[in-house]
Amino acid sequence: MDTQQEIERAAETLANEKSCSIMEALNMLRSKYQSDRRLEEAQIVNRLIDRQLQKRGEEGFYDES
Repeated sequence: MDTQQEIERAAETLANEKSCSIMEALNMLRSKYQSDRRLEEAQIVNRLIDRQLQKRGEEGFYDES
């Protein structure tokens, strides 16, 4: 299982590689974890997404699709 720190690093790396935002990278990681049935990691990503939304002054669940 990936830790929160590992997921944060993976999101930053993915955002840099794909030239996208952290939110988009987190969304990609969440989709990957969900399709791999790694639900604990998907929940960690959901918390990280919520934290990003709070930084932006937004509320709720983020879904770009």
